[in-house]
Amino acid sequence: LLFQIPRYRLVREQFREISGLDSNCRDRTREDAVRRNAVHHTSEVAVRSVGPAHFGEVLEPSAIAATGLLAFFLRKSKRGLWLSLGALFALLLAFPVVFFWLVAPGNAGFLTATLPSIPADWPDLRSNFEMGHAIRFALQFAALATLVLSLALDADTTSSHNKDA
Repeated sequence: LLFQIPRYRLVREQFREISGLDSNCRDRTREDAVRRNAVHHTSEVAVRSVGPAHFGEVLEPSAIAATGLLAFFLRKSKRGLWLSLGALFALLLAFPVVFFWLVAPGNAGFLTATLPSIPADWPDLRSNFEMGHAIRFALQFAALATLVLSLALDADTTSSHNKDA
């Protein structure tokens, strides 16, 4: 940790030189926007260098389709069907609705922003971007919990049927 402090100071000073913000900057909104923009661009480059570009574009629709198939296969079990449909509904809210309503505008604003031209509605973009991710996490976690509950209840009924036999 002690070795990281000088490096942090060096990076902070380089950031201020590049961004044109002096050490007594009073415009915290602009400084935050510049910092967020730099981090967003850096993380985009890091993600693209590790795996396929926009992995979520494939993963999220696949999860929705798999949950829909699960609901189809569990259609004879009333409880399994309704729990799977609840998970499907939560996933459909998380990806198309919340993503395109709150997260995608922030992504577009961050990727098109440059250091001299920070969007005027930066605080709103950032707030919606962060809120969208929090809502998406809650919905996706609820979907996962619902599917796990469905499996647990199904396993419980299966084990009671095996005891009877």
